[in-house]
Amino acid sequence: EYLMKDLAGSGKPGLLILREDVHFGTVAEYYTWQTDILRLTQSCTINSGMSEISRGSMVGGSIAGGIPAVFLTCVDSSNTVTTDVLICSAESGLIHVVSDYLPRPYCQLDPQDVNGDGVTEIPCPIKNAGGDQSSTIKDTLVSWMRCDADGNLVKVSETYHCRSYGWYVTLPEEHWDRVTVMNGDIISGENCVEFSLEGK
Repeated sequence: EYLMKDLAGSGKPGLLILREDVHFGTVAEYYTWQTDILRLTQSCTINSGMSEISRGSMVGGSIAGGIPAVFLTCVDSSNTVTTDVLICSAESGLIHVVSDYLPRPYCQLDPQDVNGDGVTEIPCPIKNAGGDQSSTIKDTLVSWMRCDADGNLVKVSETYHCRSYGWYVTLPEEHWDRVTVMNGDIISGENCVEFSLEGK
């Protein structure tokens, strides 16, 4: 697995490679341009194995403050997801800022800038909120978490994603954590979803 991304802020894209090492497990290696040659400059270990990473995704983006980052979505054999976020630090090199955040069912959504603020958010399905609660979730309420360089996570958006029919809706902040969802029948070829607001 590999990804071209300028994590070092040099203005030139570097190369991030994930590989299996017999002694250290999964290793992330970051190569940067030095006199027109890509050289290994930084590395770190990853908790998840290559099989878990290959089931998920490797996405380039940024954390709070516009810091370049790589988001690893790791899916195990039971469809449980964890997320690793990697950044380059001048003091510490290639590091995790988030590791094994909230193991959760796989909702088939990659980290993305869901609210258009220029920062990549981590999707986390909301448990016990109705919708599809199987091991591999397609239709569910989702909390979107922003990460900073210290590994702090803050909820910045909540959506209902209906991947079965290819649409989603963003919930107003005053309704976060107060909505449950019931998937209805197909009526006249249209998907019906019922939203219930706590206290209403």
